[in-house]
Amino acid sequence: MIVMQIAILAIVAASGGAVVFTRRPGEQVVGASFFGLMLALMFFIFQAPDVALSQLVIGAVALPLMVLLAIAKTRSTQMQQDREREQQRNKEREHGRGGGTGGNFASPDDAGAPADARQPPGRPREAR
Repeated sequence: MIVMQIAILAIVAASGGAVVFTRRPGEQVVGASFFGLMLALMFFIFQAPDVALSQLVIGAVALPLMVLLAIAKTRSTQMQQDREREQQRNKEREHGRGGGTGGNFASPDDAGAPADARQPPGRPREAR
């Protein structure tokens, strides 16, 4: 029995470390689910079946499911925003406002405008 307890403690420590050092969120969720299963098994081996059942439901099923749903929602929102930005750029290009001469720049013949106002942003000033 002691050998089994030591083995499960080593597996729990290794799976916890694997979750921490995993970079990608999808892989972390799978690792966290495995970690939850190992914790539930550890609680069962240490003769706490009620805690093991709770850990099984929460740590191995509910938490990874919620995290996966959050990741999916975040990615779909980001993709929708990217599509909207691309549509806006296409509209601006169709109307001729996406180029370098149009926009909100001051006119060069503006008598009261300082020299900086006539320079489009992002372009270096010419040396005098």
